[in-house]
Amino acid sequence: DMPRQPVAPMTTGQRALLEAWIHAGAPEFANQAATPAVPTNPTVPDPGNVPRGPNGGPGSDCAIKTPAPDEFRWPALKKGLIEQNCLRCHDSDDAESGLGLATAAAMRQHIDDVLSEAVIKRRMPPKHPLTDEQQDLLLKWVRHGMQD
Repeated sequence: DMPRQPVAPMTTGQRALLEAWIHAGAPEFANQAATPAVPTNPTVPDPGNVPRGPNGGPGSDCAIKTPAPDEFRWPALKKGLIEQNCLRCHDSDDAESGLGLATAAAMRQHIDDVLSEAVIKRRMPPKHPLTDEQQDLLLKWVRHGMQD
């Protein structure tokens, strides 16, 4: 149908996933790159795992809908990444930063800000931004549905 219907802009989280996929060499198939943190082909997502938006493309929640392995669940992310890099300033919503990240629910609520600052802009934490491996862990948590 012409003209084409307007499409909502990508969220920060979707943009971060796309940029990480491109950074991984934009592999078409999972076996062409070492465990990509993003969909193997975001233009043709697996219809069984990725919810569809109103125009048939990926919805705003581009997450795998199966249970995540323990390494990609909140307790592992919090212990291995969040406690070491974020909670000094972001321990609660009433912290000086105003952005608490101590719980999975809080992280999900603020995920667009977190991905924008820590992954896309590489500004968090301020003196020692997340390494590529740490960013990959965060993106895998997002990709696996930000599960508790």
